[in-house]
Amino acid sequence: MQISYQWIKEYVDFDYTPEELAHELTMAGFADEGKQYLDKEISKVVVGKIISIQKHPDADKLQICQIDVGQEEKLQIVTGAQNIKVGDVIPVSLVGARLPGGVKIKKGKLRGVESCGMLCSGQELNMDKKILPPHQQDGILILPSNLPLGQDIREALGLNDVLIDLDVTGNRPDCLNMVGIAREVAALTKQKLRLPEAKVAEDPTEKIENLVKIKVEATDLCPRYAARVVKNIKIKESPLWLQRKVQAAGMRPINNIVDITNLILLELGQPLHAFDLNYLAGREIIVRRAQAGEKMVTLDEQERNLTQDMLVIADQEKAVAIAGVMGGLNSEVKEDTTTVLIEAANFNAISVRKTSKALGLRSEASNRFEKGLDPNLVDLALERAAALMAELGEGQVVSGKLDYYPLPVQPKSFTMRPERIRALVGANLKDEEIVDILNRLEIATEKDGVNYKVIIPTFRQDLNREADLVEEVARIYGFDKIEITPLSGVALQGGKSPQHDLEDKIKQIMLSSGLNEVITYSFINSKSFDWLGLEEDNPLRSAIALANPLTEEQNVMRTTMLPGLLQVVGVNLSKQVKHVEIFELGAVYLPESLPLEKLPEEKNILAAAVTGKTVKTIWGDQEELDFFYLKGIIENLFTHLGIADYTFAADQRPYLHPGRSAVIKLKDQEVGLIGEVHPDTAENYQINQRVYVFEIKLEQILAAANLIHKYQQLPKYPAIARDLALVLPETVAAQKVEEVMATVGKGIIEDITLFDVYYGGQVADGYKSLAYSLTYRSPEKTLTDEEVNSLQEKIIARLAEETGASLRG
Repeated sequence: MQISYQWIKEYVDFDYTPEELAHELTMAGFADEGKQYLDKEISKVVVGKIISIQKHPDADKLQICQIDVGQEEKLQIVTGAQNIKVGDVIPVSLVGARLPGGVKIKKGKLRGVESCGMLCSGQELNMDKKILPPHQQDGILILPSNLPLGQDIREALGLNDVLIDLDVTGNRPDCLNMVGIAREVAALTKQKLRLPEAKVAEDPTEKIENLVKIKVEATDLCPRYAARVVKNIKIKESPLWLQRKVQAAGMRPINNIVDITNLILLELGQPLHAFDLNYLAGREIIVRRAQAGEKMVTLDEQERNLTQDMLVIADQEKAVAIAGVMGGLNSEVKEDTTTVLIEAANFNAISVRKTSKALGLRSEASNRFEKGLDPNLVDLALERAAALMAELGEGQVVSGKLDYYPLPVQPKSFTMRPERIRALVGANLKDEEIVDILNRLEIATEKDGVNYKVIIPTFRQDLNREADLVEEVARIYGFDKIEITPLSGVALQGGKSPQHDLEDKIKQIMLSSGLNEVITYSFINSKSFDWLGLEEDNPLRSAIALANPLTEEQNVMRTTMLPGLLQVVGVNLSKQVKHVEIFELGAVYLPESLPLEKLPEEKNILAAAVTGKTVKTIWGDQEELDFFYLKGIIENLFTHLGIADYTFAADQRPYLHPGRSAVIKLKDQEVGLIGEVHPDTAENYQINQRVYVFEIKLEQILAAANLIHKYQQLPKYPAIARDLALVLPETVAAQKVEEVMATVGKGIIEDITLFDVYYGGQVADGYKSLAYSLTYRSPEKTLTDEEVNSLQEKIIARLAEETGASLRG
């Protein structure tokens, strides 16, 4: 927001220099982002008048001018300007003058003719070309004829001003105008704010109801719409004071009517729009949503495609403005305009913001409406605009005004506790000081016991609770006045929870096992469940659909980690990375029911996927990663976590290869699964080689982890090793055999190792051979061969009974 130092002074008296004002506003929450000194490097430039022009005798493109600058002696100046004539009032640089850019004016001769000064253009006075009227953008600047000759040009053109660029936060739309900032200055300086006058003299011979009608159809998007009519106006150039105020905000003067609407916008923060009443079909204003396929050409001469969620101002035939954004070219004020309808309205902030963004059209009006404006601001803005148009346009204000305002906004009120304000501000302020600060901000207070009832003006829509008043008191009192106090309180040592420590340890174990950590999105494609081959009633299909997915490929929350990992494997394979070993520790989201009635259960999962080949020997032999490689990684993980009571049991899932998958159990509780990905599933993820995966529920693993290491003394007695080769049905799992051995030899069998599995000619069809190495040791004595042989015979007998196993011959 760019403010004018001199303009602010019209509303409040203060002694701050521009630099001091910028500092005080910065301390009050409006950061100074730069200052522009309009009269910088300008001196000895005055108002002059051309009293004669004659051609240069030796140069066709030069003219010799006699200039009256309010002194007895007239100046002779040679110029090449062609846009001047006798009687024009212009800026004149006297001999010794300085201009922006370090230009110094000296007496000299041009083709033999003496020249005592220079006529100035707008750019030479540091005026931005884009804010000058089109006819003033090139050549010498032509000034109003009523300016006093000899007057300092800085005073005449308002160049004795400083423009301060302030950063106004989005919650303070009430300060996106000169009066709003002046109100802050008044509060800081304890001065009285002077609001602009708005005295309307109505023409009683005609009533507005007889000239125009207003109908608000989209009542949810337009809480207020008011209008006045000014007739018999004359469209002309604005007076210099009005032009300079518009230019101070970086706008270009257009004509007296349009400039007045821009003045009110800059002065009060209320956007206005002026319609040529004669171009409104049926002389009716209809506030409605745009129709399907409707188009209109805006004031910037661009055709806009409107959608049905956009609010427009229309007449009986067409849209004439995009509400809160920009007016239409078909009803703008033109040179032949005689009757103007002034619109002062309030529009839904969200609607304006969405419309502006959808059309890619930002304007000074939309910048204010989209932040939320006070509907009660309409009254003063409308009256002031009507009064100025009657004055500067030489017209008459038609009697009455139309005002649609079914639900007037009332001031909010709530309780303010001075003790609470003192505690949060950190300053020992008296009740009277707090009340005084609030009153200076136009917040009324009423004593209510030890507390106060505060009444918030409607232009402060950002103040909704007691806590909001703390900042108001602190910034007006002065943050720099609040004493610095040391921090106090209980100091707590930071650190990770035991669960986080365990998760870090798990990651380190996985990394040391040769896997790389990946992080995939929590959102997956709903088609993933089909690619996994899940049945229609599979619980994993109960996924939460996203209301606004990033892409169609990420439209549901994951219930399994596998889709993300398989996608990573597929992408790597497509890039010719044939060896992939990855893991991820992340969450899945399991709703109790759909649609959601409460937050879903969030379960942490450890998952991994491996594929490719690994080096087997120092000579470079390679073998494919397989089920047992991944199983070994799990066993290594459990060993490091101190988990011993786990088993693997054959199982089948639609997305895993039959006969090459298993569930992982802890004390008969299923905690995960492992297996080779089914070829059909692999193909769905563009995987053309075998890939193995596992998923483990982290909660159960963390609960079972035991990181306390226990040590025991070395055995006193020797061990005895025996080999045992068995023949048994293919359907009997090796795990079952080992369970029988461990049960029979409990306390004596120290280790059971499967070292050979054989299928072949020496074994009948439907049978297999398993060879084990058993280690026997007693903690109490040295075992004899007879004792070991006896125990081994019991094991063989029990195996024959429970598994149908026999010794291999």
